Amino acid sequence: MGQHDSLSFYTIGQGARISGASERYYVVDKNIDTNDVIVAQGKDHPALFSDFVSLRMTSFEWVSVSGPPAELLEALKMQCLCRVRYRQSLEPCTVTLNLETGYLTAHFDPPQRATTVGQILALYSLDGEVCYGGGMIEARG
Repeated sequence: MGQHDSLSFYTIGQGARISGASERYYVVDKNIDTNDVIVAQGKDHPALFSDFVSLRMTSFEWVSVSGPPAELLEALKMQCLCRVRYRQSLEPCTVTLNLETGYLTAHFDPPQRATTVGQILALYSLDGEVCYGGGMIEARG
């Protein structure tokens, strides 16, 4: 649809300027290997939303407790609140821990807009008063 100067100038969820386009386009993904910026029409396009994000357990920083909460270690799953952007309201999620792969996955309900690899996912207690910690998102889906 057009040319761009660099992938580094684009963030998932931001508006994309495309000359001659009658409707507004938004960045929904970037491909570093092909140097492509992927766009879609409309600020609420389904490609802008993620049902889950995954992080490496080894890169997650548990700040309020000395490691993962007991509920997560025992059941390998827990309900909590999360935030992927500064000033975003806390949103419900279900966190699962896969001991075989070492990945922590947060499943969103409802899906979250414009989650991005490299952003920090912060987890909170259900009452929102305790921050468990945070880690860098490695995958989204």
